[in-house]
Amino acid sequence: MRGHGLLAFGCALAALPSSAVALFWPRARLRGCAALLVCALLAAAAAAAQLWDRHAGRWPARLDGERVIAVLRVDSLVEVQGGAVEFDALADIEAPAGLRRTLRLRVVWRDAPRPGPRVGETWRALLRIHPIGGVRNPGGFDPAPMALRSDRQGRAVVLPAAFARRVAAAGPSLDALRERIAAAIRDTVEDRDAAALFAGLAVGATGAMTREQWQVFSATGTTHLVAISGMHVTLFAWLAAGLARRLWGVVAARRALPFAREPCAAAVGVLAALGYALLAGFGIPTQRTAVMLAVWWATRLGGRELSGPEVLGAALLSVLALDPLAPLSSGFWLSFAAMAVLLLDDLEPGAPRRGAVGALARTQARVGVALAPLTLAWFSSVSLAGFVVNFVAIPVISFVLVPLVLLGMLWPGAWRLAEWVHGIGWPPLQAAAGWPGAALSLQADPWW
Repeated sequence: MRGHGLLAFGCALAALPSSAVALFWPRARLRGCAALLVCALLAAAAAAAQLWDRHAGRWPARLDGERVIAVLRVDSLVEVQGGAVEFDALADIEAPAGLRRTLRLRVVWRDAPRPGPRVGETWRALLRIHPIGGVRNPGGFDPAPMALRSDRQGRAVVLPAAFARRVAAAGPSLDALRERIAAAIRDTVEDRDAAALFAGLAVGATGAMTREQWQVFSATGTTHLVAISGMHVTLFAWLAAGLARRLWGVVAARRALPFAREPCAAAVGVLAALGYALLAGFGIPTQRTAVMLAVWWATRLGGRELSGPEVLGAALLSVLALDPLAPLSSGFWLSFAAMAVLLLDDLEPGAPRRGAVGALARTQARVGVALAPLTLAWFSSVSLAGFVVNFVAIPVISFVLVPLVLLGMLWPGAWRLAEWVHGIGWPPLQAAAGWPGAALSLQADPWW
């Protein structure tokens, strides 16, 4: 029953966003109940097919604790947690013969050999495999939806075995590049907490961040700045487009170019956004941003003007087409809800304009209030200190720390400057996390 309930829940979640587009997309040609029903049924069918396929392929409970010999291909960045390494891997089971199959597992390897496994490598190992889920505390984290979302079919522990060895080295890949950048940051930055944060801001590798760091970010409402957000991708795209415009002007002054300045800037900006999104792991917020930038630039160059909600609707449908199970992620709801709130100004043409500080305060208050129910629903807590802290944290992290971290990929000395900024800003952030009533926690009722 638990599995079928999760299937129904996922289908309903997938149907909601596309149904909302059908109802509220300002210039949609199809309106009313018929369009709503068609969109909902298509989205639910796509989600149901994918959910059913992933649910059927999970490791069965009757084989809980079974020991197998498998060949593992590491296909995620390796995280170090309390002396053990964790990673996702495709496991080809070799023995026992009756259990031969290929699974995607979350693997924990205690006392791993040195040098340990790296993304893209292939290893032979002895595994003890467990199904996803199991006993958990009431109100605690439920791994089942996240496992379905990540297409994990089980979890495994590597057991000591004489034959455990590396079978093949890693080949060139985007994940290997991300891993090398994260390693370079760790080698350059002396402060381990700062290095873990910079790796997260540069390539989305947050596995080395400590529990204490996450607690501070959660209590101060700055978690959205730690992950590579749409704001960071947009800033990087605008910077790349600005540099392309300037370079175009320099070259065009000496020789004729076969393309105009704005198409050149648009192409460079979109490619920069897509590249950064891929380097960050291509999470939902970065997907949304890359699609919105591409749609906005394409319509602008084509002489058409789309409203903000229309661009957001195109991004929403694109993300759902890429991944029908995206609504199982908190980042999906928080990212699109935040952008929808920011775009409300498009629906209020007569709203009075205020100064920069007043506009920032109004926007931040609006986003914070709108996201509070979603944050409580997903995480059972919401930061009250964030309404104050983000006034300083957003400009410092987005306009100072992130550019320095990205510049460090070309000039490692920038990471030392970023470490200095982190050393100044971290103590006040810790102090804010300790304010009385910094965060509000509410435990959801069992029915939720």
